[in-house]
Amino acid sequence: MLLFLFLAGFVDAILTDTGISLGYFSESNPIMRMIHEESTTLFYSVKIALPMILLVLLWNKEKLNKMVSVMLFFSTGCYIGVMGIHLIWLYLVGFEEFARLLNQLVL
Repeated sequence: MLLFLFLAGFVDAILTDTGISLGYFSESNPIMRMIHEESTTLFYSVKIALPMILLVLLWNKEKLNKMVSVMLFFSTGCYIGVMGIHLIWLYLVGFEEFARLLNQLVL
């Protein structure tokens, strides 16, 4: 799960930064928006580190509490949903951009 959270944070950071940089959307979290405006490197660091820190803080090495386990699986599901939305958005934007370029070439 640690590896998944690291990869999810990294992919989320890349997809979010890509969308912001292309001007298609803005970061809805005001704190993350401020961090992105200040430093892209810091933005990536925070996006990757926060899920890892959460997992370390919640992890009980001897026994994983059932409530914590449910919260981790819920958080993981939310992360998968967010990444799915990002991927769908990039696919749609990419297709739209490709269609626009193709129209320019044909016309």
